[in-house]
Amino acid sequence: VFDVRDPSAMRQVATIPVQKNPEALALGRDGDRLYVANSDEDSISIVDVRKRKVASTLDLRSINAQGY
Repeated sequence: VFDVRDPSAMRQVATIPVQKNPEALALGRDGDRLYVANSDEDSISIVDVRKRKVASTLDLRSINAQGY
């Protein structure tokens, strides 16, 4: 879970449930997607910024098991 905050109002505006231990964030070039690295789950949650919800999750363990 991570919180979305409004910096001008200094308050929480949303909570988005992602997988365990979100450590790193990267905003997509167009600003529509936020990529969240979940270290305990070896996954990346892809968050739809406008809808404030997880659009999909990439399981990196399954990708690695396929030899990529």
